[in-house]
Amino acid sequence: MNDKTRAIAITAGLTALRPVRTLALRSPNMTRLMLTSGLPLERTLSRIGERRLVGAVRAANQAPAYRQLLSEHPDAEVGFDGLDPDFSKLPVTDKASYVKRFSVEERCRGGKLPGRGVTIDESSGTGGTPNNWVRGIEERADMRLMLQSSGRVLLGDAPIFVINAFALGPWATGMTISMSLADAAIVKSVGPDIAKIENTLKLFGPGYRYLLCGYPPFLKRLLDQAD
Repeated sequence: MNDKTRAIAITAGLTALRPVRTLALRSPNMTRLMLTSGLPLERTLSRIGERRLVGAVRAANQAPAYRQLLSEHPDAEVGFDGLDPDFSKLPVTDKASYVKRFSVEERCRGGKLPGRGVTIDESSGTGGTPNNWVRGIEERADMRLMLQSSGRVLLGDAPIFVINAFALGPWATGMTISMSLADAAIVKSVGPDIAKIENTLKLFGPGYRYLLCGYPPFLKRLLDQAD
């Protein structure tokens, strides 16, 4: 079996197992087991992640930008040692060599934005010009499941009232948090506003378990200044 055939087989196998993974993440007990350190399962999850990357590399070939990048590195391919993938020959895709070099559309499958089911996030721009990236339906579903599952592990299964104090613009931590948790908790999105948070706590009172989400510097300021 050559490397290309191995990659196709791994991608097909992981695609077939996707419903099993989704069901496992919906189970609180299975989620706790999957996210517990020190178990052999942790290494298994790592190996599954490596094989998912094989599928991601194959999918990326459908993006004009990635095809162009690979054409400039003739030896670039995913190698294998048995069934263990080797990514050492692939070019690095960093901001300079990839994100800033190609347009958003060129970095999308088929060279265009999908017509529906897409959200666009923007970086804060602290390093210069903000960067934009596109999240499709499957990625957002994965992210939602992981946020909800890890939340159950950390906080238990009892109902919780989430106050989203992240900035609510196009940034990944803003409305993404609200959208991901809305069907698993009570959610109020107020942004980094101390007065609104105080008013929310006074209005709904102590009968709820609250989870306050926000940037650490803001949370420190909130604790120092709030009544």
